[in-house]
Amino acid sequence: MGSVCAVLLIGALLAPTMAAACTIPIRSIGPLELLRTDLRRPTLHPATRTAWKLDDTWTSVTPELSQFVVTRKVGRHYGVSYKNQLALSIDARGPEDDGGWRYSDDDDPATPPCQITGQIEWQRPKVLVRQTRTAIRILAVAQRTLGDRTGCVYGAELGEVECPNLATVIVRLNAPVGNRRIHFERIAPSDGSAS
Repeated sequence: MGSVCAVLLIGALLAPTMAAACTIPIRSIGPLELLRTDLRRPTLHPATRTAWKLDDTWTSVTPELSQFVVTRKVGRHYGVSYKNQLALSIDARGPEDDGGWRYSDDDDPATPPCQITGQIEWQRPKVLVRQTRTAIRILAVAQRTLGDRTGCVYGAELGEVECPNLATVIVRLNAPVGNRRIHFERIAPSDGSAS
């Protein structure tokens, strides 16, 4: 059975002042001696929170295989893997309603101090992986910052977070891709399977 592992997130913080304008580094692999039949393209599959042991504070976001595979015989291909690959480059972009602002205290003596000062609306996405002999299953999820918002204001007073919605990760596999299928899984917004 494949085990669930949270992959170390490496934030791509490349846009100097505009949170929405992010430069995403894209890995290029090759040139390699490959045939078209050696290439593997991810497919989308439905998932449930129960299957991934997640509660309803997590929102599914769409991952992307952010790499070019360059082959001598069949050209340059984006968003694919190949049979012998041992590490996949995955991007996950969080919900679009996060502009990179932070919470700060409202300076009102009648309200308690803001408990989430300095935090953004959504935490960076996490990428979860399960591997079996037949499939590599990848799920990307994001979570709103937890905590009481009483006494808080949300704005740019504390500066903006660069690329707040973006996480880039390298998923290290327990064996080469081989003939395994790569599934990008997504939990439906209406899924209420978590207990």
